[in-house]
Amino acid sequence: MNEIDVDTDGDHAPIADQPRNIIDTVLVDPDDLIAALRWNGRPPEYKNQVSAVIRITPPFETESGTSVFYTEEGNYYPSDMNPKPIHINPRVFVDEQVMNQPIRSDERARAKDELDEPTEEEIEECVDMSFEVWESEVRNKLKTETDINDSDRQHGGPHMVEFLTSS
Repeated sequence: MNEIDVDTDGDHAPIADQPRNIIDTVLVDPDDLIAALRWNGRPPEYKNQVSAVIRITPPFETESGTSVFYTEEGNYYPSDMNPKPIHINPRVFVDEQVMNQPIRSDERARAKDELDEPTEEEIEECVDMSFEVWESEVRNKLKTETDINDSDRQHGGPHMVEFLTSS
């Protein structure tokens, strides 16, 4: 079986020769990861066609740090920029079995239903608690390695890296 070689960054180099492939370890701040996941978990009408990604910027090193980056669909880096930053869907860093992210409006409605004449402060406490429980589960279900090409923003074969938290 032949391996498919896709040019992911426009430099016409085979995948194995691309600078991104020197990355062995990715350092991600769990707070950045949670911020990106929370942003992407918002209802579409609140995101304004903006998505959050975990970004690795050149120069790529064997151990590369990351940051949260907000990107709009249809925005691209200049074609002469090489290498381009790597955008990774934040979901690839978390076990698939993590509980669903709460939705603020649903949690507010649940608090109103479950509490006897709640104050606005009590409702917000319930909403905050739901997010705290979810964030705790996310932190407990972080992967130790992940495929940074397993994203709707990347193409080509898998590129497994060790995933470490930085904070």
